[in-house]
Amino acid sequence: MTLWESLSQEMDAERDYQKFDELMTFWGSMPQAMHVAWHEAFETTKALPEGKRSLPELRRLFAKARNCENTDLCKLDSKLNPEFSSWGSIIEEAEQKIPLIFGRLLGMKEPDNLPDNVWQTYFMPLATTRQMVSVCECVNDILQLMYVGRHFLGYEAVQGTLDDQYMSFKRYLRMNRFLAWRKKLKLAFPELLGKHPTDEMRAVLGKEFCDWVEVQDDWLWSEDV
Repeated sequence: MTLWESLSQEMDAERDYQKFDELMTFWGSMPQAMHVAWHEAFETTKALPEGKRSLPELRRLFAKARNCENTDLCKLDSKLNPEFSSWGSIIEEAEQKIPLIFGRLLGMKEPDNLPDNVWQTYFMPLATTRQMVSVCECVNDILQLMYVGRHFLGYEAVQGTLDDQYMSFKRYLRMNRFLAWRKKLKLAFPELLGKHPTDEMRAVLGKEFCDWVEVQDDWLWSEDV
């Protein structure tokens, strides 16, 4: 690294991001059903005072949002895939934790107090559009299939239908409006994205898990349909 490059990096770490206002205008246009982490990062960024809006800080917030989104996808894949999960041990997660993951992926914050049957009693009433109602019903079918498979029929009896429903859910995450927003972000603000997972994440979380995160990240951000 040359002296000039080193000085330039130091300046970037100290000064506010030059396209901050443009970024905030664009970021505020993200689809409502983007992962909760993107909304939380947006609110955190919006609250940053002048002098604290540096490029490294924004990169950190972007990396955190991407990691939360990818990690939740990894968790779902592991829980819904019999190769990675023991169905005999996930009934509590199916009733409590897994619905929260689905909710976060659809941009819905989890409740302060967890009610019984949280998906039907809390999340489904939050759906305000026909499309959101449809995807929430898809998630409800997934959760019901997991319950029936665990308690009554066994996983093999529900596997095919469960896989189809889960693929429908994942296709929703790559609908045109999500792909268009991510594409514009990459084109207009490429300096904010960088390598993901970061080297720091790999050091903390380990290579195997981060390789899995990278697969999910590539799938979410790829423009291939």
